[in-house]
Amino acid sequence: MDPCSEITDAVVLVIDDDKLIRQSITTYLDDSGFTVRQADDGPSGLEAIERHGPDVVLLDLRMPEMDGLEVLARVTRDWSR
Repeated sequence: MDPCSEITDAVVLVIDDDKLIRQSITTYLDDSGFTVRQADDGPSGLEAIERHGPDVVLLDLRMPEMDGLEVLARVTRDWSR
């Protein structure tokens, strides 16, 4: 089995309040063969993590309402194994 095919089977969640940045990252990853999900703020990012169970999360640290550090703290608390 090709190890690169396993990597590109990964689901990546991009959480960023800046639409242009989020779309740029998503386009690059999609063109590279990844399955990409998007969220535009912390609360919707947490919902997407629960719904999609991504393999990787790319997270903006500076977002209004709930910043990336709060998202990280909740993920660590609620989904750490």
